Amino acid sequence: LSECGYTHIVNTGTSWQTYSSTDSSPVCLYSATKQSFEEIIKYYTVVKNISCITLRIYDTYGLNDNRKKLFWMLDNARESNEILGMSMGAQRINLLYIDDITRAFITAGNMLLSSPIGINKVYGVYDSVDYSIKEVVSMYERIYGATLNIQWGSRPYRNREVMNPYYGLEVLEGWVPQISLDQGVTFLKRKLSERII
Repeated sequence: LSECGYTHIVNTGTSWQTYSSTDSSPVCLYSATKQSFEEIIKYYTVVKNISCITLRIYDTYGLNDNRKKLFWMLDNARESNEILGMSMGAQRINLLYIDDITRAFITAGNMLLSSPIGINKVYGVYDSVDYSIKEVVSMYERIYGATLNIQWGSRPYRNREVMNPYYGLEVLEGWVPQISLDQGVTFLKRKLSERII
């Protein structure tokens, strides 16, 4: 990018770059690569005057999201009525609707364009409210009017399971989430109903 004359980058990090409250302790190899890239960016901001804002993203969801993550699993369990094996569900997650994430990237881009050359800032992109997996499932069942066949505790927690998100990062300036989890899940249900009709 620097060879092609680009001077402004919005980089995508992950909340999993910090396990528990220990800084620079990635949860897994994926988050370790994110952490490593932030170190590479530090070099380029000094040597090549690249300006960068890294947004560390927490949990995301949205329309047409086919990743095999929580909402995909809940949709599949609701449609098939099959048993869904889960952990005890005590781990807390911070979910943001994709539109809020998109606005964060636009906010960061605009901030970069009005900032001095060579800045390198890291911000968290998260809501002020988080939920346990069990609370998210309960909300999902209420909004969809469904009772899912979930076996809580049939799966162990993963190695280095993040039980509580790390909130030691400064939140992106000029940005606040506008879509609550309840509103986002309700929107997804409405869009599903429109497709069925």
